[in-house]
Amino acid sequence: MVTVPEDLGVNPKEYLVATVHRVSNADSFKNLSSIVNAFCGVDILLFFRYTQELKNT
Repeated sequence: MVTVPEDLGVNPKEYLVATVHRVSNADSFKNLSSIVNAFCGVDILLFFRYTQELKNT
């Protein structure tokens, strides 16, 4: 079951969704940290989704 932000009471256009699909970006702490850190300065609610491959790494 996938929960969308609207199911959590978040209004459309008031959030961002980020995903990482390439295992090469998740296999490396440095790569994944760079991706996550890029969003640290964003002043909006962020939903960060992961793929099954990331869950297993």
